[in-house]
Amino acid sequence: QSRCFSNRSRGTASSSRDLNALVNNMTRRFQEDFFFAGIWVAITAAGWYAGGLLLPEIESWILWLLAINVATFVLYGLDKMFASARTWRVSELLRWLSALAFGSVGALVGMQFFRHKTRIRKSRQSKPYC
Repeated sequence: QSRCFSNRSRGTASSSRDLNALVNNMTRRFQEDFFFAGIWVAITAAGWYAGGLLLPEIESWILWLLAINVATFVLYGLDKMFASARTWRVSELLRWLSALAFGSVGALVGMQFFRHKTRIRKSRQSKPYC
């Protein structure tokens, strides 16, 4: 009877550890996504600002689209670099959101240039292209 009780308590501790590990993993993933989203926003804003200073005759929305696509291209390059090194990864959700935020050309060029997720048929066919 005590053996059964000890197994039950051990199972509870294991469940508690599993829950803690899950929460820690989710927190870490959120921090990584927040970090990469910050990089994407910083590159977009810097490109838009620098483009406005260097090319004042070009329409603002064209510079914005160019900056978003460059930032998305860099995001795919970072993900490929981290995938090769087996370290942090840029989440699929963030890559999708960057493509949906008018960065689909940058996503397509980044996938082809870095040969990132080009063998996976689902990724190749489901990206939102304009």
